[in-house]
Amino acid sequence: MSSQNDIGFKSFAASGALTAFTVVQVQADGTIKVAANNTKGNGVLQEDAADGGYASVKLWSAPGTHMAAISGSAVTAATTYGVITGGYIGVVTLNYFVSLETAADGDGTVVEVVTI
Repeated sequence: MSSQNDIGFKSFAASGALTAFTVVQVQADGTIKVAANNTKGNGVLQEDAADGGYASVKLWSAPGTHMAAISGSAVTAATTYGVITGGYIGVVTLNYFVSLETAADGDGTVVEVVTI
């Protein structure tokens, strides 16, 4: 059964322990995992999640900006980035889809991003 989501947030069960503000993707069984390198994923995890626990995801389709963790490679505001290994925002060779709203200075820093 499918459903429509008009608010842009949805709860999912985690497949493994997940860290807040990493990009996640929905798997075939309906659970979430960290998004793979050079993929878009489905949105940003809003809180830490234990294996099998439920957590909220802000979907990319949600209005407004998103807060997401970056790698050390993504540091320049108004520059386009994508998802790298570990579900972080960083430099990719394809699938660019977010732009940093603010400059950042290190791995795991949570910054504001806007989808493009």
